[in-house]
Parts: sequence; structure tokens; C-alpha cells
Amino acid sequence: MFRSTVLFAILAFVLTVPAFADVPTLINYQGRLTDDAGAPISGDRDMTFEFYDAATGGSPIPVGGPFSETQTVTITDAVFNVLIGSSAEGAKLPAVFNGATDVYLSVTVDGEQLGPRQRVVSVGFALNASHATTADNANKLGGEDAADLLARLARLEGRVDYLVPPMEMCTVAAGTFICSNPPGNNEFPTTDGTPVYLDAYEIGKHEVTNAEYCTFLNAGGNDDHWHSSVSAPPHEQQIIMNGPGSYSVTPGLERHPVRHVSWYDAVAFCQWRSEVEGLEAPHRYRLPTEAEWEKAAGWGPTRTGRLWYYGMSSDSVDCDKANYNNCVSHTAAVGSYPANDYGCHDMSGNVFEWCADWFGNGTYPSSADNPAGPQSGTGRVLRGGSWGYGDYGCRVSFRGNGHPAYWAYNNGFRCARTLE
Repeated sequence: MFRSTVLFAILAFVLTVPAFADVPTLINYQGRLTDDAGAPISGDRDMTFEFYDAATGGSPIPVGGPFSETQTVTITDAVFNVLIGSSAEGAKLPAVFNGATDVYLSVTVDGEQLGPRQRVVSVGFALNASHATTADNANKLGGEDAADLLARLARLEGRVDYLVPPMEMCTVAAGTFICSNPPGNNEFPTTDGTPVYLDAYEIGKHEVTNAEYCTFLNAGGNDDHWHSSVSAPPHEQQIIMNGPGSYSVTPGLERHPVRHVSWYDAVAFCQWRSEVEGLEAPHRYRLPTEAEWEKAAGWGPTRTGRLWYYGMSSDSVDCDKANYNNCVSHTAAVGSYPANDYGCHDMSGNVFEWCADWFGNGTYPSSADNPAGPQSGTGRVLRGGSWGYGDYGCRVSFRGNGHPAYWAYNNGFRCARTLE
């Protein structure tokens, strides 16, 4: 049995206007393949790529002659890269995006179909633009005005498209948890023992990775959400700017948490992911509130009495449980340390995580429902500690105060969204 994780999958094309016929019909698909135990797969495997009109069930597309391509793909330490459409079947690839509104990629490895299918979004449909050499043909593409289409394609010149895998989320059921923290400074702003009620929500299983954030940057128009310090010494390089609108991850760091992101950058990523997945309010991705972060880090489905001291559902911490106090002197790949009772990784250590709330020293009411923190302030809340902080930073109750526009080498984030 196999498990597959998409690092990123990009549609390789270079657009020039009006020479749309030169658009290559290739999709550059990259991912990770492990066995059921999570061990990396290596060697040659036969992979079959097909497209469907639904996430499950549905029909293969195009209906007149479904695209189905099998290639022998070399996998090295779980990582593989393949150009879909490079076989004789490639001529059928543009038709996949001709008139379809929803397209999902199905991948089969050695006869075993992987799940879930990955949705193809946004510019992937530019494959069909190779036929839009006239205004008449352009107007046939979903009724889009020819001038608007040409302008949009011009803006996307030199960019890449992406297949965006679903975000891995942990579910936290509605209910009350008790803010009863170990003694210390900078704790969650409630009276000790305060019950806090939260509606059901999801929170990221892990911190947003370099690969996930790089896909966001490459989606177009996101240069203002990258900072040159992200790739500067003395810390390891992560995401490199190859040119305006073109970014890549340093090989080997794809699954490390993204760093050097401001609060505004994190908010922009959440908004983009919501648009990609077509989410509507109130179920869009956002940063977790401070209360949501603390419950997910220190509580649990069966926990009663008080919060755990540390974010891996433990009252003790060491280098086998979290990346802190320079245990490895840099970030670690997400999921390298044990998950907590909700299934979340790295709630203690690795990188500090932005929360939605303004930082404040006051307390919530004695019985708070879905508290959102102060109405204003100068800094936003940071939680969880980092690889360079001591165990005090790893405490579930520890709070950091960061200017929302500040890029820091040890600041990252994870997303959340409301379920009810």
C-alpha cells in the first residue's frame, strides 16, 4: 500500500502573446510516495495519470477519448518528478481543459489507485488557450471576453500553474476547555481556571511548509509576500526568488516550515487557499484565534482538568518530543516529532506561529464564548516556541508579541477554519 503527498505540481508553460500555439502541453507533477508506515519509497514505479470531472466517482475526461498515460517514474527517497503529457497521449491533454469546469487528477502506482484525487485549478486551463488565436475562439472559452482573456494571459506570462493538494487538518470538536496553566509569565490572558467555549473548527495538522508557500508565491502577483531574508545566511536557504513571480524551494527543504513570513503574509496565504478551494465564509481558511491555538495545543478529545504543559500532549519535553533549544540547530521537516491527542504536530518547537489576535495583557470574561482577543493593539500573538528557544517557549501557555509587519527567521504559521 502506498501513501502519496503532493509537494507541488506545476504546469510548465511560457506564454507569449499572440503566439498561443507555442504553449507546451506538459504538466510538471512533483510529489512524495511512502508506504503505509511512512517509509520513503525508492526505485522505478509505473504511474498512470488520468483526469476526472469529480473528486470521487464521476467520469474520465475528455469524454470523446479519455486521457490515460502510463510512465515509468524514478523515485528517490520518496520524491518523484514527472512531465504528464510527454508520451504519445500528450496530444489529448489540452482537450482535458476544453469546456470542463472541474478537473481532478487521478494517479495510479503499480496498479494501486492513490487517493484523494488532486484538483487542477486556475491557470491549468491555459492549456486550452493554445486554441485561442482569434477573438471567436477566445469567446468560446467559458464565454470569456477575448480582450479580457488576452490581458489575463499576458499578466501570467512566465508564470506557472499548480495542482493544490488538500490541506491536512485536525478536527477540534465544539466544547469547553479549562484555561488552567502552569505558573509563569506571558500566559494566555484568562483568569486561571476560566472555562472557554469554542465552536467546532479545524486547524492545520502541521505548520505551512516551504512547498505550500512557494506554490502561493508562484500563483501570480505575490512578490510582496516574499522577503529577501528568507534565503539569507546564517540560516539555511528556503525559498529562492529566481525572478519576478518565479520561486523555487531549496531541494530537501520542501517539507520544512516556511519562515520569514509576517502576519500579513500569513493572512494573505489563508485568503489565497480559500479562493483556490472555493470556500465561502465562515468556512474560509484563516489564522487560528489564540483560544483555538491553545485548545488544539494543550487540550484533547478526552482531556479534562487542565491543559497539558507542552503541545505534544505531555507534561515534559525533550529532544525526542520537540525541536527546541537547538536540538538540531535549524528547522525540522513537519511531522518529524510526535503528534498530540488531536493529531497536530509541532505545536511546541520548530517555529513560532502567528495567531489572529492582537496581543493584550487583559483577561477574557469569566466565561468566554469564542473569544477573539482585544479589538486593537500594536503586536499580534505568537505561540509555540521555536528550534532556538528553551523549554519555556514550548509551554502551551507561553505567548509571544510580534509586530504584524515584521519578518523573523523563526516565525511561521498554520491555518484554521470554522466548521459550524
